[in-house]
Amino acid sequence: MADAFEEIVKACLEDEQFFDVVRKISSFSQDQKNEFLLKLKKYFFERTDESSIEAYRFYLFILEDENAQKVVQQVEEKREKLLKEKARKPCSS
Repeated sequence: MADAFEEIVKACLEDEQFFDVVRKISSFSQDQKNEFLLKLKKYFFERTDESSIEAYRFYLFILEDENAQKVVQQVEEKREKLLKEKARKPCSS
């Protein structure tokens, strides 16, 4: 699962809309997570194409435990680190 976590963090760093989805899910209550999971199961029930299966696995992972919150925290820490590194680099003319 560490690979999935790192892949999602990387995707969030590269795609702001993707990060917005993860951030929104991270704010869900447990009841909201359960309701969303039911909707996902209905939506993906008969879908067998690779992209649908990958999306379903993503949602299952991100809804599990505190994974969404952990991803958001990791993305924010990496962004902060990148900003600090950029601030330390001298501007070249």
